[in-house]
Amino acid sequence: MSRWFRHYAGMARDDKLVRASIKSKQAVERVVWVWTAILESAAEIDDGGRYEIDHAEMARFLRCPESKLVLIENALRDLGRVSEGNVAKWSNRQFQSDRSAERTKRYRDRHKGQDDTHFGKSRDEDVTSQERRGDAPETETETETTDKSVVPTQRANRLPADFEIPSEWIAWATSEASLSRSQAAIEGAKFIDYWHGKSGRDATKLDWQATWRNWCRNARPARESGYAPGHSGVPL
Repeated sequence: MSRWFRHYAGMARDDKLVRASIKSKQAVERVVWVWTAILESAAEIDDGGRYEIDHAEMARFLRCPESKLVLIENALRDLGRVSEGNVAKWSNRQFQSDRSAERTKRYRDRHKGQDDTHFGKSRDEDVTSQERRGDAPETETETETTDKSVVPTQRANRLPADFEIPSEWIAWATSEASLSRSQAAIEGAKFIDYWHGKSGRDATKLDWQATWRNWCRNARPARESGYAPGHSGVPL
């Protein structure tokens, strides 16, 4: 039986899904479809994020070879979205409190002996309102942007291994560097791969946000001339 699960805002623009598209050489919309199917499977199985997908069935639905779907799943695994048949961080976002029976029982246990109503609302209505305000998880974008934003320091440092382009950096690229959101996401994936591939002092920067701004300023003319930034001799 189908059931609801928590979706996260910004999934269609998720930088890791764009990187999975580049890594697997598959269209972004196909990657998003496969990722959605994995999330739906995990919600239906309801076993801590475990999912099961039928590549043959998915291939028939998408009218593509199974091998392409395997490439997408492998890319999602390499990027930390799934691991050994489980959705990563599933329990962080799918709270037990979403289940109304458990939520109601917990609330009633805390308020034994009190009246059945509270300011004109039933207990069930009150607990639903409280849980929605106080137990809602951060979205994927909010959590990872907060955790992985790079704060400039006085000492040059490498780009963190788990770094993802923060949403405010994408917003700057679209407003100040005249890139579309999809172009900014693609440049973000290139930016990360390029600097992770560097070694020694060449891989360290004092201010990664300033480095990103320079990258984006060069991205527009580089795209128009057919070259990718960071690979045409443009100093960053």
